Amino acid sequence: MGVEAGLCHVRTLTDFPCATCGGTRAALSILRGNVVAAVQLNPLVTLALFAAGLVFALRLIKGQKLVLQFGRRGWIVSSIILLAAFAANWVYVLWRHLGN
Repeated sequence: MGVEAGLCHVRTLTDFPCATCGGTRAALSILRGNVVAAVQLNPLVTLALFAAGLVFALRLIKGQKLVLQFGRRGWIVSSIILLAAFAANWVYVLWRHLGN
């Protein structure tokens, strides 16, 4: 984990991490079986990777697409939750950056 990949253009330009900084290292940590390190690097990316894996597994098992059907209110609530999770994750990534 000691190697900086330098893939984030936001961090290169501003010296501040973007909301998905650490995502590549989180994915590599998951592949190595180190879920704790993945969560520490970027909780939202880690959660998204596990959710994508779950959806893929369900699709393989059921043999059909997983379709989410929401009404207007459901989409609004879902959007607010996703935006709040994105913002909270970015605050966490910035907090980690400023703490080091």
